[in-house]
Amino acid sequence: MRLVGNEDLLSRGARLWLAEALLVGGGVDGLGLDAGALRTRPAILGASASVAAIVGGVVHHKLFDYRGVVYDTDETFGLSEAWYQNVAKSIPPKDEPWYRVLVHDADHETYVAERNLEPDASTEAINHPQVDDVFDTFAGGYYARTRNLN
Repeated sequence: MRLVGNEDLLSRGARLWLAEALLVGGGVDGLGLDAGALRTRPAILGASASVAAIVGGVVHHKLFDYRGVVYDTDETFGLSEAWYQNVAKSIPPKDEPWYRVLVHDADHETYVAERNLEPDASTEAINHPQVDDVFDTFAGGYYARTRNLN
């Protein structure tokens, strides 16, 4: 299975989040993931284990109270300084991971600092017009892609 973005590279927090889903929360059936495989994946998203956002994971924005699905990641802030000054009013760190999120029940996306996201407690699908363009399957609260986007 391949995930969108940094497909085979999960943070320590992401591995913990998925392992918990596998062992406690009913798993991620149908996505081809298992706890043993998660332990062997290298970290890329920093040492933070606080959020565990991964590509295909359904997340909740802690400040603005919306749900969405992560479809891409940046190891550190990747937009312009002007965007940061105008939009990132809570002044999240630039040297930690940022995520592109398709917002539930909307037609836009957001760019969110890791510290503002948490795993969503719901296992319900995200309603967004681009979800089917990016992902192929949804099972156990996680999205996956089985085809190349190029």
